[in-house]
Amino acid sequence: MHSLGKKKKRFSLLFLEDGEIYTRDSLGFRHHQDSYPEKRQEKGRIHICSRSIIFEPADAETPLVRYAYRDMVRIPDEIIISKTIYSYTDNNTRLSFSTNKVIELPDTRNPSPYKPIQYRSPQIVYFDFSYDSISQITAIVRDFYEKNSGHYAGFDLDSIAAATSREREEALKFDTSRIESIIEKSILQNIEAQRIHPFMQLKGIVYMTDIRMYFQPCYQVSAHPVKSVKYSEITKLYMRRWRLRNLGLEVFTTGNKSIFLAFNNEEERNKVYDKLKALVSSSDCETESSVENMMLKWQLRQISNFDYLLYLNSAAYRTFSDFTQYPIFPWILSSYDTPTLDLNNPETFRDLSKPIGALNPSRLSTFWKRYNDMPEPKFLYGTHYSTPGYVIGFLFRKFPLAMLRLHSGKFDAPDRLFNEIAQDWRCVIENPADVKELIPEFYGNDPSFLQNELNLDLGVKMNGEKVWDIKLPPWATDARDFLSKMREALESSYVSENLHNWIDLIFGYKQRGEHAAQSDNLFHPLTYEGSVDLDSVNDPLQRRAMELQINEFGQTPKQLFKIPHPPRSVQQEPQIKRQDSKSTNLWKIEAVARKKTEQAIEVSLHKKRISSINILNDRILTTGHDGCVKVVTLDKLQKRSFTVCTLPISSSCVMNEKSIAAGCYDNKLYIFNIGNGRVSQTINAHDDAISAVEYIDELSAIASVSWDAQLKIWDVRDKHTLVHSFEDHEGQILCMSKNGYVVSTCDKEGKVVLRDLREGIISRFDVGSRIDCVGQSKHSNHIIIGQKSLMGLYETSGALVTQLVVAGVNCFVSDGVFVLNGQEDGQLEMWEFMKGENFHRWENIKGVTTVQADENSGAFYAGTKDGTLFLIP
Repeated sequence: MHSLGKKKKRFSLLFLEDGEIYTRDSLGFRHHQDSYPEKRQEKGRIHICSRSIIFEPADAETPLVRYAYRDMVRIPDEIIISKTIYSYTDNNTRLSFSTNKVIELPDTRNPSPYKPIQYRSPQIVYFDFSYDSISQITAIVRDFYEKNSGHYAGFDLDSIAAATSREREEALKFDTSRIESIIEKSILQNIEAQRIHPFMQLKGIVYMTDIRMYFQPCYQVSAHPVKSVKYSEITKLYMRRWRLRNLGLEVFTTGNKSIFLAFNNEEERNKVYDKLKALVSSSDCETESSVENMMLKWQLRQISNFDYLLYLNSAAYRTFSDFTQYPIFPWILSSYDTPTLDLNNPETFRDLSKPIGALNPSRLSTFWKRYNDMPEPKFLYGTHYSTPGYVIGFLFRKFPLAMLRLHSGKFDAPDRLFNEIAQDWRCVIENPADVKELIPEFYGNDPSFLQNELNLDLGVKMNGEKVWDIKLPPWATDARDFLSKMREALESSYVSENLHNWIDLIFGYKQRGEHAAQSDNLFHPLTYEGSVDLDSVNDPLQRRAMELQINEFGQTPKQLFKIPHPPRSVQQEPQIKRQDSKSTNLWKIEAVARKKTEQAIEVSLHKKRISSINILNDRILTTGHDGCVKVVTLDKLQKRSFTVCTLPISSSCVMNEKSIAAGCYDNKLYIFNIGNGRVSQTINAHDDAISAVEYIDELSAIASVSWDAQLKIWDVRDKHTLVHSFEDHEGQILCMSKNGYVVSTCDKEGKVVLRDLREGIISRFDVGSRIDCVGQSKHSNHIIIGQKSLMGLYETSGALVTQLVVAGVNCFVSDGVFVLNGQEDGQLEMWEFMKGENFHRWENIKGVTTVQADENSGAFYAGTKDGTLFLIP
């Protein structure tokens, strides 16, 4: 029934002219007068628009064609055509028109400039429709033809077209056959909305059940007729602005995909927003946080400069789904011609206290002279720092159809295209008409917008140079290296100390008014929020004109701060010295092989199972379910025992040469002094049993996780006070590992969260079932996950690299090449991970509950469920 919808569609709303209204689509056939007999008919989809008819052939090799009404030489008419054996329908009539010109449109999979074809004599075209009334279609087309050929034009025409399609839109009801599960119950029906894409708006309706939200467009212009969003996959909910009105809502799902909807009024938007908030998981879904809260996190360096700027853009209603209000990032560097990049030299950076237009004093004086001679309303800069044209100019290699739309089917002139980083910087410093800032992609990790991966024919410049990939600064070896160094510059000390000044200009108190004038930061009045009340403009033509003008000028973000933004805190060095470790060395293959013949040393320690093993110089520290800490010297195997608590200790970590932290089943965190054998501090840390603890020496902090599904960070320098609590999981967190600032937490349901304690969540993914142990490779960005009888090596993104099937896994330690695996119901085993080979099995070491490797001596240690410690030298 919906087979056509499953095919990848070649049509795009970007093929429409600016302001053109899409009214309907129909299945049908096209043929020309010189293409008889009728067996030459071409099957396809006919798109009826306010300024043209676009035919999308079913044959992928036949180009799409646009028939503009203004190019038709006579009024379209319904004519009688005798039915033959070659007819595909039972219709006896056809829609007929003559045209002097057609425009061949590019395939969306192979973008190229539009190809106009001028006929020597008018060509007659016939359309037959499979399901729609030809008489009705003819009446609509005739009306559009008359409006296009008459005195109607521009906004008048668009307004009339909108009224023509309104009747069909109002009659649209949700197709309940699209509901994915029969158990879903309807809770909100047929709310009108538009789905917003860059340069495209698709009208439709929102339908909500107790499990999913659906958006059904009025017209089938994509390969997926209905978009559904499962509430359990929603990660963020943000209110948005659409055409300077608070009508928008953006919903983000896993993988950072989003759907941006604009409603008819604020009341309907709020109704949908409130329903979604009630249905999504509050612990996993991020909604509008207070700006003050995020500002404090940035000040305390809990989030990066990049993430803070992304947040400010989002809070100010900027979104990647709309080129007219795309996120804004600053030019950071001023050095694009040097062979090396010195981030310790302040001269390398742009002055972040000044807007782009004020960086060149000579040009600035020209702006002020013009301002003083200008009648009201006055403005300093005639262009904005963010407009759709600028965004497309940066991204057209990745999204060429957007530029073709902007320039009426052509790429911009080769000499005006974004072609060289250094040249673009010179332009924003010297050109009176260019004061643009950058976009987030310049600090991301996807270089595709800098490379001509689509092999676009972008022309040749006046100097004979072919336009292809972006020319990079000499200090960048390739596009990926360029982005990496740009990100490094954004996170540098200089930027961290000065970024608040730029925030004042874009989002803060210097954005408008007297402070803006004093800061050389005045733009056209129509770019500011609140300068025009569009709801009070009753004339739809006037309102449409104002909307287009505002979009063309650019939109200043919503003002977030009315007072100066505070600077970032000064970076503090850790107070506790890191232990000397040879963790950069892999386990030696010779030493590992020798352990096959080494006799394990057996030491009876605990009355119950051993839960953790730590190595501190010449001593081994173990904890057990008997609530004790045991200290064993390596030379004489002398033992000391200390009782810490009455319930089992689940995990421990060494803080320094005098102290360890132990997590207990009584929900408490114990700081234990090894020297005097006493507990120096007891912390009521969690609401359920603590499952793992780690010491983050880079931050002088302890990380603890618990069955209460929380990760908590405790500051060692300040009496072990709680500095942060993260609720990234729903189920019990069973294990944790760390590598530098990156902490991996895994829960009973199989969910994994990787979090950089400086910058936030790196990734979330689900491996499907309970995770018992996790480790991070010390020599790469991979993590290893242990589940019942599987050990998987994963990228930080969650992509599975390889998987090892074992008899069981309760604990392990790995150098990234070998993995020492302990089984509670089996033996201690050594595997060569990537080869999937069992290197050795210690038959006499059974019931293993925890393992450890001494990277200095090369020794292995295993603790068992009967409290025995095995040493493999």
